[in-house]
Order: sequence, then C-alpha cells, then structure tokens
Amino acid sequence: MKKISAAALVAFILCFSSVRTGAADRLTVTGHGGLSVPADTVTVSFSVDVRAASLADSQKKSDEVGKKTVLAAKKYGSVSEESYFSYEDAACGKWCVSRSYIVTSSRPEDADEICAALTSSGATAICFIGFSLSDTSEYEGKALDAAIKDARARASSLGNTLGEREIIDFGSCVCICCENSDRRGYVTVECTVNILYY
Repeated sequence: MKKISAAALVAFILCFSSVRTGAADRLTVTGHGGLSVPADTVTVSFSVDVRAASLADSQKKSDEVGKKTVLAAKKYGSVSEESYFSYEDAACGKWCVSRSYIVTSSRPEDADEICAALTSSGATAICFIGFSLSDTSEYEGKALDAAIKDARARASSLGNTLGEREIIDFGSCVCICCENSDRRGYVTVECTVNILYY
C-alpha cells in the first residue's frame, strides 16, 4: 500500500474544502409559470372513405363526396387535402379510396357545427379536433414573467442572500387542447426557468 505524504494530504483537504465552499456560495432555483387562454383557432381533421366494385367507380364516388365535404368545410375556413390512397379490399372484393382533409377556422366556437356539417355532407369520420392560438408570443412573455416571479419567490423562501446573476430560459411549451380535454376550447402556455445566484 502506498503511503500518502503529509503535504499531499493537506493539499487534498484544501482542494476538497474549496469545492464545498464554492458549492455553498451558489444557488440554482427553478421556477414555473403558465396560463390558460381561450383558443382563437380550431382545426378539424376528417376523412372520406368510399367503396365500389371497381377502382374507377370508387374514385368517381370519392371525388363527388370529397367535393361536397370540402364545399361544406370552406364555409368555415381554409381546407387542405392531406392524403389520398386507394387499395383493393380482398375481404369484400371491393376497391376502397380514402382521403383525409384538414379544415382550419378562426371560429373555435363553431367546432360542433363544423363537425355536423362535415358529417351531413359525407365525411365518414372526424379524426381530430384541436384548439390553438394563431399567435402565442404575448402569452409566452406572460408565462416567462410568471416563471421568473416563481423562481424568485422560491429563492426568497429559502432565505437566499446571494445576488441574482443569470436567468436561464428553457423556452415555452404551448399545449394544444383536444376535443376530449376537460379544458376544451383553451390553450395552455407554460414556461420554465432557472435562476443562478452567487
């Protein structure tokens, strides 16, 4: 076993003490902030699925129903076709054509009315209903302010006497509210920060 000299032992103790002292002179506090605000945009995803004896017939029928649903959707906002595919269903011996669309409206209060109009015009499924904000910058700023305030309050509750040196913003999280959420029609904007004291 190697012997440790007295000088080396003293150097180790001094080094360890300086690390502990440095750690004691620093404090990092995490703060969270968030708010829930009414959405100003609703997005509805829907599909049109048809079956026919031949590919040509299924495509023709799909075009007809697709045009009707798009026409109904355009009364509420912009519409885009997201996918189109066809396949032969061996189980029933028919050709299937499936299309999916998204309608985006600035009237989130019309969500139920939009879905009813789509269904009555031929949509076979409402796939998703989401509520969002067209511009989140104002609310991101408010969430950041709330997170900083929260971190400072936490530091104060710890009896902190060190100076505030740096605020680290981890960015904002915007949570889109879905149809089955208990906050239907609202959007949550959250922010987390670390404040360094030393």
